[in-house]
Amino acid sequence: MKKLLLLGIIVALSFAVNAQVVTDPVTFPISLRYFNAEKQSANSTVLRWLAPCQTTEARFDVESSTDSRNFTTIYSVTADQERCFQPFQFTDSRLVNSKTFYRIKLITPANVSVYSYIIPVITKGAGFELNSLWPSQVNSSAILNFSSGNDERVDFAITDLNGRVIQMFTQQTKAGNHQFSLDCSNYRGGYYIIKAVNSKKEIRTLRFQKL
Repeated sequence: MKKLLLLGIIVALSFAVNAQVVTDPVTFPISLRYFNAEKQSANSTVLRWLAPCQTTEARFDVESSTDSRNFTTIYSVTADQERCFQPFQFTDSRLVNSKTFYRIKLITPANVSVYSYIIPVITKGAGFELNSLWPSQVNSSAILNFSSGNDERVDFAITDLNGRVIQMFTQQTKAGNHQFSLDCSNYRGGYYIIKAVNSKKEIRTLRFQKL
């Protein structure tokens, strides 16, 4: 029977799958070390990832979407364990929308699969997005991934569910995808919201849990 797990900010790390409850997908035998996207031209983007595996081989399906919900596989590669310890790269030369969303499906020989977090690629001037916080259940620190279509200032605020501000900071960004480390070691356990506001006063939010 095919099994499906999900990892990333979009879902929690404990949920029902095929009448089974997966409580620790962190032990999944394919480890996604990084996944990023770099726009090369008006209609092409380079995707890069590294995902060492503990299985004999692994398959990687690169999927794209124009609405972040309905995805189509645009590239697939199967690699043995030795090859999985080397970086992968794929160029999508068919960009036609102001925003294109990407994710990778990691698949074991037993046909158990995990989805990566979603990365949007934004055409210049097309706004900005909070992509993911990895992991979404945070022990001490996590990586925040966001994208901007312009060179601009982005103001961030982290609040608890009662609206109390825990932390504020600003990032002066260039157009493209960005990642930075978020230190949550002094946060109490519970749920928090990241709020980002760009120079056009557009607002994006992301929710995460501090363990």
